[in-house]
Amino acid sequence: MTNNKTISDACKTWIKRCERNELERATLRSYRNHVDHYIEPAIGDRELSSLTRSHVRDFMDDMLDKNTRAMTDKVLRSLRSALNEALDREWIDNNVALSVKLRRASRNAPDRIIPTKAEIKAMLETVPDKQSVILASPRLYFWLTILRMRRQIPRLRGLP
Repeated sequence: MTNNKTISDACKTWIKRCERNELERATLRSYRNHVDHYIEPAIGDRELSSLTRSHVRDFMDDMLDKNTRAMTDKVLRSLRSALNEALDREWIDNNVALSVKLRRASRNAPDRIIPTKAEIKAMLETVPDKQSVILASPRLYFWLTILRMRRQIPRLRGLP
């Protein structure tokens, strides 16, 4: 397809579609953030017709170098959605971002460090006297936790 539409055009059209579909304000804010802070500055001026999987892969690699894996994954999803919008409008023939996968994190990530009983006791000894009363009574600590989480009671019950 020969047109001069850019990735930025596709993103703007996708955001408008999301607004028309009355998505939650927080969701729209996240999508706009992905577009304004990540997609448009990096590849927004590229024409849709010239976008390749290699360009998307390079964009994702740059994202991974500068951002978290979670944010990179969210931005990739937003880019895919914007390109799907361009596909629906017949601005492109296929969505090249669909085949770009964010590889899983290494399973050899460092283990969590869990303090020993002696280390925990040493930490508790540094707690000021006012707070030590709360820590000394597990039952009181339990009820204070429940009071703080009163809106999240299903979590306390272990429900989804």
